[in-house]
Amino acid sequence: MQYLINLPTAPFDSGRFSQLLIAEDPSAVLDRIADTLSLRLSTCLSSRELQRLGEESGLALEPSAITLLPSDCCGGCGG
Repeated sequence: MQYLINLPTAPFDSGRFSQLLIAEDPSAVLDRIADTLSLRLSTCLSSRELQRLGEESGLALEPSAITLLPSDCCGGCGG
């Protein structure tokens, strides 16, 4: 699943969030969208699990801050 996370303006430990994410889903991909307060990530975790990881890294994420993006799977890999 792909998510867009709108970050609050308060600073948080993005390294810690990344560590926790990879510990739960080693295949997760996370990147920050340049010039925005947003993260884009691909993971098998649910939005509720992402909220929990945010809390553990000092990032209070409201449910409305996490948007599930539509799939862009072309089916070419057979998945």
